[in-house]
Amino acid sequence: MNDKDQKKSQKVLVELENIDDECDQNGISFVKIDNDEEAKEYGIENLPALVYFEKRIPHIYDGDLENEDEILEWLVEQLETDEIED
Repeated sequence: MNDKDQKKSQKVLVELENIDDECDQNGISFVKIDNDEEAKEYGIENLPALVYFEKRIPHIYDGDLENEDEILEWLVEQLETDEIED
């Protein structure tokens, strides 16, 4: 990861910290990885990225990673619209 990517990742982490309490209230947990090879296993080509897992199926967020309100809205929507049947 180069300097530009690391700076972007730090900005994204700040945004996620801003919504951490709301996510906790909805039962949404964050896990951070910084291994490019592991990220590729989940279909993540570019870092930083945000992925929501529904029953082990990854859903990659394609919005603005520096917009905390948009991120929170997307995460809650993912949680509420559980589409994968048991």
